[in-house]
Amino acid sequence: MFATCRRRCWLPALSFAVTGWLALAAQEPRDPPRDPPPPAPAEQNPPAKVGDPIPEVPRDQLPPQTRAKPDAGQIQFVRAPVFVRVTETAEASDERRYEPPVAVVRNYLAEYFRRAGHPVVERAEDAEFRVEGTAAATFDKKLLARGETIAWKYLGDAQVEVRGRDGAMLDAVEIRDFESVNVKSEKSAVWDLRRVLAHEVYRKLFRDGEVFANRPVVALIESLAVDPFASETVVRAADVIEQLATIGIPAVPSLLDALADERPVLVDAEYPGRERPDDLKIYHLADQALEEIFQKVSRMRIDTPPEHRFVIIRGWEGEWRRFCTAFRESPEAPERRAAASPPSPPAPSAPPAPSAPPAPSTPPRGEANER
Repeated sequence: MFATCRRRCWLPALSFAVTGWLALAAQEPRDPPRDPPPPAPAEQNPPAKVGDPIPEVPRDQLPPQTRAKPDAGQIQFVRAPVFVRVTETAEASDERRYEPPVAVVRNYLAEYFRRAGHPVVERAEDAEFRVEGTAAATFDKKLLARGETIAWKYLGDAQVEVRGRDGAMLDAVEIRDFESVNVKSEKSAVWDLRRVLAHEVYRKLFRDGEVFANRPVVALIESLAVDPFASETVVRAADVIEQLATIGIPAVPSLLDALADERPVLVDAEYPGRERPDDLKIYHLADQALEEIFQKVSRMRIDTPPEHRFVIIRGWEGEWRRFCTAFRESPEAPERRAAASPPSPPAPSAPPAPSAPPAPSTPPRGEANER
């Protein structure tokens, strides 16, 4: 699914793959150079695949392999097991208090942990870390137009603690009055607020936290959004991508998160098709780093629309499942993945997804081209 050859300007400086959001069926390696065949008549060109919005890169335009490809048969990313428990409550517009039947915060948070490599266990005594707390969704007000309700605004609170096997407090997250507006229904408003609340808890634990954050990788990604005039060192995007690619598989969870990061890149950077400084976002360079790690081409462009970005993200997640046992063996239901919507802040960077399906006979949407 990843198309258009790009990265030509990057590859000399660096020595792919999608976020925890895609399963990539690889394109065969390029054949040795030979005389090109005459072009086929237009009517003989293969038709575009139904449902695939991003055409494949022509084989003769695929960039060269720049480093050894990781082998899922030799590398499996596994981190310490965790136990996740979140008590969830809601207060509706009629002031009725209740416990929602589906533990949305807990389920989404657990899936984020799996994608980060942590098996989620059913018993607290089997975990290296216990992640426990509460989450509440409280009705704030209805938004009206000509006397008709057009949206529901809810406020979310969450308190989550991280404890070790011995019960010692290791980290904590508190979120107060997180706002969410939903135009579908009040039920949808409660669900969606808790979904986003789960992502906020995850983000604080894995980007800013004391236990789960991969600080070197987070610092590299954050350096792309630092104003050069406020930095004492010169940062080049090509160097950052090279460092992330050198870290390799352990950098992937943070890079999957960064695929939803729409902050502009402020450091010195080149990218095919870039016309204005603010055209280039963090997610473009996170995608490039994943391409380098997995040696695949996602086909993202400077102007890739959000709906196509979502397909690319899902493709990277599929690739990541090959290397991440906890994510690959997730018990999450397929309908949860099917119901996921394209990423847009503050939506989660990666909606929960089920275990990887059997390899299809033809490349699914979201697949990358292999170098």
